[in-house]
Amino acid sequence: MALVLYNPPEEDTSYDLTKYSDQVAEYISRGIDVKRCVYEKDSTLSGSLTITKFDTENYIVSGKFEFTTVADGCDTVRVTDGRFDLPYTP
Repeated sequence: MALVLYNPPEEDTSYDLTKYSDQVAEYISRGIDVKRCVYEKDSTLSGSLTITKFDTENYIVSGKFEFTTVADGCDTVRVTDGRFDLPYTP
């Protein structure tokens, strides 16, 4: 799964993943003996990403996200209560 923000995010701001072309939610389903399904940003039915912390001194970004996406011939994917705490490069 990939979540991408190209512009510097603002804390406590919710980003609609279906509204902005520079916010992306994508998911690829893989596994042994499992059909490979690619859920691209244009297939995102709904979703949001909220930055809860953007630490410019320690270069850590934290947040939460959720989204629903579809792909032809594959199950609908609903991601709920997603969280992340990641280092970033300025």
